[in-house]
Amino acid sequence: MEIRDFVIEDLLKVHELIRSIEDSLFVEELSILSNATIGQHVRHILEFYQAVVNRVMASEMSYDDRIRNRELEINRQKTIDLICDLQLLVSQHKLDLPLILKANYSLGNEEYLRFTSSVERELAYALEHSIHHQAIIKIGLNSKPVEMEFVRSLGVSPATARYRQKKSPHQNESSNEKGPK
Repeated sequence: MEIRDFVIEDLLKVHELIRSIEDSLFVEELSILSNATIGQHVRHILEFYQAVVNRVMASEMSYDDRIRNRELEINRQKTIDLICDLQLLVSQHKLDLPLILKANYSLGNEEYLRFTSSVERELAYALEHSIHHQAIIKIGLNSKPVEMEFVRSLGVSPATARYRQKKSPHQNESSNEKGPK
């Protein structure tokens, strides 16, 4: 398998999440998430993937320059449409294309650092980033009286799932263990 296969699988998981919750929960400000919404976290995930696939032809990309499209935070259908577009774009991109990642880590100026990277490497980063935000979304969902079977595996990295399986063959990724492994 290639990174694109895992990214497409991840996008399917986000799609399932969006289809499984009500509009009201998608846009509800959750105090446990510092008043952020699930929609805001989903938008954030998708815009990192967009940053990679939209900048390939330019050969330089920056996560700082995301669109921050508020419509994706409130319109589940528009978000689902974007997921479908991203899956297609990811499936078509050459993975070995070089990229220059441009990033500004300063609060006070516009000084950018540049790093040599590739489409493949940045898709891997966006996937890890997505898993992290899914874990945050899971915290938000667990604060609500919702029961969805797939929520247990949301935000669990493959490395953590493998660790848990090795530790106890009878223990699955829905374990009640605390913290990352």
